[in-house]
Amino acid sequence: MYDELKVIKEPGIEKYSIPVAGRYEERAVVKCCDKLGVKLIPKSMASIIPIEYPDKDPSEIDRNNQFENNLFVYIDDDKYFRLNWANKAKSAGVKLITFESPHNYKISKTVIPKESTFYIDRDFGVLDQTKGEDFAKELYDQGYRNLYLATAYKSEDIGYLYWLKGIVGKEPPWG
Repeated sequence: MYDELKVIKEPGIEKYSIPVAGRYEERAVVKCCDKLGVKLIPKSMASIIPIEYPDKDPSEIDRNNQFENNLFVYIDDDKYFRLNWANKAKSAGVKLITFESPHNYKISKTVIPKESTFYIDRDFGVLDQTKGEDFAKELYDQGYRNLYLATAYKSEDIGYLYWLKGIVGKEPPWG
């Protein structure tokens, strides 16, 4: 992906963005924009296209709706943690699916959109020998990018793993 397009992809503002490109005809640029789902404007046309500003700052819209419009997946072998997440999700109006283990997720055949956010426990005990970070890597390799390890372990004990957005505790992010 072109660095210029990462500017809109990483903060998640691609749905509010239309890049202007001097290299409009290059197939690689067009493919990259298609992959992001954004339109592309030739630089020569930029001065004649009207720009309309939304009533709200797009970053505020995203912050306000970050839980409302996303699907969340929580994978933990502890049924009480799953119940806690489910109850808090219901109270907050959050769409949440829970699974007991990576194995249960895999056999469920549930279709999860790529933009969904996963919170994955690190240890599944005797239920599943897969480590949460290893399962997150599998998901990353399948195209999922919103991956968190939800664990009592400290991030220093686990280290940096490029496929995770973060290592968080066992409480749901929506409170």
